[in-house]
Amino acid sequence: MERIRTAGGLVFYKKSFLLIFKRGKWDLPKGKYKYGDTDQKTAKIEVFEETGLPINQLKIIKRLIPTYYIKSFSKKKIQKRTTWFLMNFTGDPEIQLIPAKKEGITECRWVHKKDLKNILPKAHLRIVYLFDYLKQLPLYKDYFK
Repeated sequence: MERIRTAGGLVFYKKSFLLIFKRGKWDLPKGKYKYGDTDQKTAKIEVFEETGLPINQLKIIKRLIPTYYIKSFSKKKIQKRTTWFLMNFTGDPEIQLIPAKKEGITECRWVHKKDLKNILPKAHLRIVYLFDYLKQLPLYKDYFK
């Protein structure tokens, strides 16, 4: 089975999180590595490419747990491993979000933590898992309580 490495960001501003709507599901921005790029650089580039948030206004707070899933392409199975980073957006929250339509992203949205319960049932299970993991970290109280 072929393996692909990707990196992405769980981006927050105050008590809201950035989500993307892609192919009928809520997701987080992520994408494949380019040769020579670090995990952190890839994650920031992908957030920028998929949402329009400027790279220089994304501050990595912590590396999170990776997620894995298997995707089928033309009867071929591919295992995707995503390295996730918790990122703080330090810019203007009124900035226009630009969904990467070429990537199948139709919407980017800031979702307040209290509204996640309405969004996460329509998200990939790996994204639900990532938020559950985040809520168990000591830093969650520091940033989101």
